[in-house]
Amino acid sequence: MLKWAPHMYLAVLLLSCTHLGGDGSPHPMHKNVPANWLPAQPEIRLENSIDSGQSVADFLQQKRENRGKEQLPNNILALMVQFSDVQFKTAADYPDYLDHDQEFFERWMLHLQDFFSDASHGRYTMDYTVFPQVLTLPKNMAWYGADTSYRVDANLPYILEDLMPLCDDLIDFTEYGGLIIFHAGAGQEADIDGLRTDQIWSTFLTRRVLQAAYDPENDDYPGFTTGDGAVLTNVVIIPEDQYQDYFPGDGEEMPSYISLAFMAFWPSSSPYPGFAHSL
Repeated sequence: MLKWAPHMYLAVLLLSCTHLGGDGSPHPMHKNVPANWLPAQPEIRLENSIDSGQSVADFLQQKRENRGKEQLPNNILALMVQFSDVQFKTAADYPDYLDHDQEFFERWMLHLQDFFSDASHGRYTMDYTVFPQVLTLPKNMAWYGADTSYRVDANLPYILEDLMPLCDDLIDFTEYGGLIIFHAGAGQEADIDGLRTDQIWSTFLTRRVLQAAYDPENDDYPGFTTGDGAVLTNVVIIPEDQYQDYFPGDGEEMPSYISLAFMAFWPSSSPYPGFAHSL
């Protein structure tokens, strides 16, 4: 099985140890949360759950024998993606006074790498690659972020289909252990007045969500398959920033995204299970 499939649990880390919560939760001051909004739930394989008929003693012994043998996710790929009508901020301006370029997102990924190194006491270092080219989608943000009566961001799964012609020939996805998409614009969860229904909620695209979009009748659908055969599941979707209706005061910080990546890529059977509880 490709390494994308079993270990896509790191993704909740760029969202859940922050003010946003682990599920792309609306800002606490949000005035008009859509009635059909649901928190994103990563699909986590319970590979270490007890089997029917297995004694508790045997189960615990098996866990002891397997500890440290799990393959941890590594070499996470981050893509910078903008839309036909919404591009990344390229001029240093209020409130962060930073160009949102490759260096900006390298800084985010460095924070994520530092977290894992600190939490594992130096025993695990997460490698990552920020693809240097900004990818511009053929459609506008509203097409991907449009909310319907049955689902928010109903067309968002098709972002992968539109991305592939732009990068599949340039990237060997089989070389990476996870995917984060940083997109231009703010996240809809930070739209406190609830007026920007064409924005995109911070989330991750699970296998189940992708199945509903691409192959709804196939319960064995493995995930979105790239041209080189990699199978993508639990893809992290997060914005370049959250500055729109609310700006931090003195001594106050806006949410970071360090925790969304954690829960989608990090296996529950990790030899460092305390990571999740330290967020």
